[in-house]
Amino acid sequence: MNAAMYQVDIFKAAIELNLWGKVAAGHATAEELAAAEGWDLNGTRMLLDDVCTLKLLAMEDGRYKLPPEADAYLLPGKPTYLGRFLA
Repeated sequence: MNAAMYQVDIFKAAIELNLWGKVAAGHATAEELAAAEGWDLNGTRMLLDDVCTLKLLAMEDGRYKLPPEADAYLLPGKPTYLGRFLA
């Protein structure tokens, strides 16, 4: 699989799992998110870190947070949400 396809798959998985909504709701570490959702910890950490490489999630003081672009366009319920068109 080439890098571009891998990045698209990461992005689509994050949208389908509502990753940005869950981080915004307070599940800001891999451990918190995995425990809350019943997800595998290593897989959760890999997904979060991969989304960070896309610059659509950021890490600060050991916690993940939404950069302004993700906050504006990738949170369901916001009028500017684009996820339904991108996944």
